[in-house]
Amino acid sequence: MSADPVLKKLYREYIEHFGEPDDAIVFDAPPPPDDSFPNRMDIFIWRSNVDCDVTTFATIGMASRPMHGAEHRAELHFGIRDSLLPAHAKKVAAFMANLALYPFFHRTYFDWWHRLRQPGNIPMFPSCSSLFFHPRFVTDGWDTVTFEDTEIKLLNVIPVTQAEYDTGSAQKALDIIADKKVDFLQPR
Repeated sequence: MSADPVLKKLYREYIEHFGEPDDAIVFDAPPPPDDSFPNRMDIFIWRSNVDCDVTTFATIGMASRPMHGAEHRAELHFGIRDSLLPAHAKKVAAFMANLALYPFFHRTYFDWWHRLRQPGNIPMFPSCSSLFFHPRFVTDGWDTVTFEDTEIKLLNVIPVTQAEYDTGSAQKALDIIADKKVDFLQPR
């Protein structure tokens, strides 16, 4: 079976922005309940190196299907300021694959600034119990891909503690993180 054209476009965009991934882990799901679910999730990994001290994980597969209630599609990015052992990288990849399927199982959607309480154990972030989705971090950053007439939002996964989540919004959580001078990409 050939790859979905939207996923081919995403892959080319990833290569253009990040270069060839260092690793890729494929999660073939059992037959989904219906064709509204992605049937495969790839997690690409760009390991930290001398030029970049962040290990980046990116999903590809989520955008193959529309999310319930959204006009856009999405993929997830998760940056961790650390070099990870292969076993840790596999745990993060499995977490990302499961997280990417969440909106399909719950007939909802993810968008920038959405928050998610208790998505399961967040690998490398044992003190964090929730997360939110952030757009690009810098003005000239990258957070969308357009395929034909479809916008694909790239959602940066930011783990937060229960106290940060309880502030009521992603922006308030970011304010607390900034006041404490916490590096939200650093495992905590």
